[in-house]
Amino acid sequence: MAPYTPASLSIRTLRTIILAGLLVALWGCQTTRQDIQEDKIGATDTELLYNVIVALIAAQKDQPETALEYLSRAAWQWPERRLIAESIRIAVANQEYQQAVELAKLLDTLEPDDYLITLSVAKAKFRLGEIESGLDLLADLTRRFNQNHGYIFQAIATLLTSEENVALFAQFQRLVENRSDNPALQMTAAFVASKQNQRERYVEQLNKVLALEPDWELPAILILMQLSYGSKYAIEHLEAYPEQIQFRLQFAHHLIQNGDLNSALDQLNITLDKNPDSLDALYTAGVVYFEKDDLVNSRDLFVRCLNLDPGNSQARIYLSDIEYRQGNYVAALNYLYGVTSQQFYLDAQIRLAIIVAKRYEVESGVRHLQQIDVVSDKDRIRLILQQDLLLREYDRYDRSKQVLDRGLKRFPDHPDLLYNRGLVTAKLDLLELHEQDMRKLIEIEPDNAHAYNAYGYTLADKTDRLEEAMALIKKANALLPDNPFILDSLGWVHFRLGNNSKAIDYLLLALGALQDAEIAAHLGEVLWVTGNREEARKIWDKGTEWEPENGVLKQTIERLSH
Repeated sequence: MAPYTPASLSIRTLRTIILAGLLVALWGCQTTRQDIQEDKIGATDTELLYNVIVALIAAQKDQPETALEYLSRAAWQWPERRLIAESIRIAVANQEYQQAVELAKLLDTLEPDDYLITLSVAKAKFRLGEIESGLDLLADLTRRFNQNHGYIFQAIATLLTSEENVALFAQFQRLVENRSDNPALQMTAAFVASKQNQRERYVEQLNKVLALEPDWELPAILILMQLSYGSKYAIEHLEAYPEQIQFRLQFAHHLIQNGDLNSALDQLNITLDKNPDSLDALYTAGVVYFEKDDLVNSRDLFVRCLNLDPGNSQARIYLSDIEYRQGNYVAALNYLYGVTSQQFYLDAQIRLAIIVAKRYEVESGVRHLQQIDVVSDKDRIRLILQQDLLLREYDRYDRSKQVLDRGLKRFPDHPDLLYNRGLVTAKLDLLELHEQDMRKLIEIEPDNAHAYNAYGYTLADKTDRLEEAMALIKKANALLPDNPFILDSLGWVHFRLGNNSKAIDYLLLALGALQDAEIAAHLGEVLWVTGNREEARKIWDKGTEWEPENGVLKQTIERLSH
């Protein structure tokens, strides 16, 4: 349960009470109070209204003790459920546990209290040392809910683990053992074990739940999530319960995480056969087909998502990416214009800028990024970096440096801005500024392998300070072993030192780890100068297939073949 904050929860709740209930009741609508007589509550309507209004003012002034005093008076005068619930929550938040327990007695004459009230009262009882009574409340609460209310058992577990009371845990365990026929209580015990990072006990409890309720989907899903590769378990479970859609979807996600996309699609298609309107299955299958580069099926599934949920921003973004890949820039833009979700708005706007740059010209895309209104520095920095990336993609390094210069004036120590400007200044042969940025970045982040690598590669590529370059690149490799870009740098510095055999070894390792056009350019150059020109051309051809417009590769081929 969220902690009590007078300026938010109480004010909001009290305002609702006054506007939606009390004022109507107090000014003539007697149907809401028809069973409560004035002589029973001992107060007039005016007194009741006065107490509630004073409580509201006290909450606004951040005076929780006064708010509790007057609101609890109102609750005793008129035992209306919302008044009692809010009074109990404020009492617990202010450690007035006895008062919370006394107020809870009023609920006996009303509708059964919701689980949040019960949790508050149980917490009060625990703090008063009434552990058995508090646990009985929670056990009774578990019996009132069924398999569809897993969040309630999680909330109980959160309360129990937040108390950090050894006696409470011991008594809870005895309760769980004594009521071993209560699957909901066993489920609560599983969540407690999870929150205490007791994995073996967690799985043991989940299996106890399934022994009592074999068709309960949630514990089966949670067991599957604990397995590194649980196909056998999942298939056996689905043979027994083939209609469990959520379990089947979790199995599909499990297969995706393990890289088995084809088997995941099999499960997703079964789900869609049984439930063609499952948004989760449609969306997940669309993502899998997208990853498999099957844009036709991916597009079809995302369109079906939008037909069912026109506001699905993620589906719109994927559809935009599909249209962009196929050169349908107007269609791609139209999908992005429909993204209204705050969560995905910035992603959509960045993609929109990329498409505008491609469809029209790069400065139009940059201007669009500059006009996006954001409130956090994190998003401002993201937009600066995106402008830099967009400009560098079109070889506009001078403009990229201008953007990064402005960004570093505002955020002078931001590592990503320093690193990116270091890449740009290396391209522009501004070595003094490059070294300045890399040294500052290493000072800020002494374990940043990419900073050492960029600095070392630049020295190896553009200066004769090769021993210094080697030391920097070796430091990068020690921090991040087997990284293909660092292996490429090691190969390149060995080439510059004349160690061609070692250079080829490192560059082959780099190219084996990553199909990258610039690595292909370097390996091809070493092969060329050592006389293996036919092999060099083969490597360059592969690099051209991967990145036809890569500037380093094109310049290398032109420089050496003519």
